Order: sequence, then structure tokens, then C-alpha cells
Amino acid sequence: MPPGPPLQPGLSSWVVPPPQATLSGWVVPEPVLRNGPAPGYVYVGFWRRFWAFLVDGIILAIPTWLLAVPLILAQLSATDLNTLGGQGLFTVDPTTGQLIENPQAAANLNTAMGHLFQGAIGIWIALFVLQVLYFALFWSKRGATPGQQLLGVQVRDERTGARISLKRALLRYFGYVVSIWIVYIGFIWVAFDSRKQGWHDKIAGTVAVRRVG
Repeated sequence: MPPGPPLQPGLSSWVVPPPQATLSGWVVPEPVLRNGPAPGYVYVGFWRRFWAFLVDGIILAIPTWLLAVPLILAQLSATDLNTLGGQGLFTVDPTTGQLIENPQAAANLNTAMGHLFQGAIGIWIALFVLQVLYFALFWSKRGATPGQQLLGVQVRDERTGARISLKRALLRYFGYVVSIWIVYIGFIWVAFDSRKQGWHDKIAGTVAVRRVG
């Protein structure tokens, strides 16, 4: 499906703040829309985007637990579960009354931990794919995730106001990953940027806006 039409009917593109012109060192004032890219729209700030992201996190947590618990249990045998529960790891020395390690139980514990790790890796990959599809498809097909729709946030192309393509949406999610890995600075950037863009917005060429009036 091709990207949708511009947000504001009749506009071929949004109003992008123009560079300031100079004449003999004198700054010539230029009309600049400081609060939004087009009439009737404003950039969305940090806190509204934060709450939208939190709502999406709660929505994604439901399938996460529904998938994670059964998949992990499927990787573990009854012996693994008993071992992870601590059964048989130690026995009591009949002579001294002290606890001594059961070598077989220790070996079983290593095996159980290996199975648990393998299951966790598989689940992490599955959940990563789920998150990518969730954000990328909602951004490209609906212009916003459910959390963003609830808060009135729309993700749009920074120059045209159109919905972004699936390719751009995937690029924006890559920007999400970058923003998270670098101690969330890419998200915090929204609070200080003049157009309220995070690093993921700058990477994908997008803005987050909402209707006003």
C-alpha cells in the first residue's frame, strides 16, 4: 500500500522552517511555524510520546508472557524443572551431618541451565520480530501504534506529511534500537529538539504530530 496523502488537504508539503537569509550581516526575519509543520498540527512533546510508548509496552507485554512461559516450559523436561527447583543438589553426610554436593545433580543443573538458555534465546528472537512487526506495520498502515492513537499522536514524513512506507517504518524502528542502546538518550532528545524529534525520527526523516483546534 502506498503512503497516504498529506495530513492537510490542499497542501503539497508541510511548512519546513526556512534558513535565515542575511544581508550585509543583518538577519532578515523569516516567517517560521515554530510549534508545528502545518496549520492545525503541532509537534508532540516528550511526555505524551512517553505515555504512548508505555501503553504500547503494556499491549506487547500480553503476548510476551503468553508466548514466553509455554515456550520455556516446552524446553524443559521434568528432570530440568526438579533440578532448577533445587531438588537433590545436596545430601546430608550421615557421619558429619554436613551438606555435601551431589555430583549428578550438579551435572543435571548445568544441563537444565543450557536448556533454559536455549529457550530464552529463541523467545528473545521471536519477541524481537513481534515488536518490529508491531511498530513498523502500525506506523506504515495506520500512521500510529495503538498507544499513539490513544494519545492522538501521528507519525508522518517530516517533509510531506504523508504516512511513511514500510521501509521507512523499519528504519525508524532501527532508530528505536539505537536510541535504547545508548542509554535512552535518543528518546530524551525529544525534550530538547526544536521539532521534538528523537534520534529515530532524525534517522527515518519523521516527525510526531497531533491535530489541534
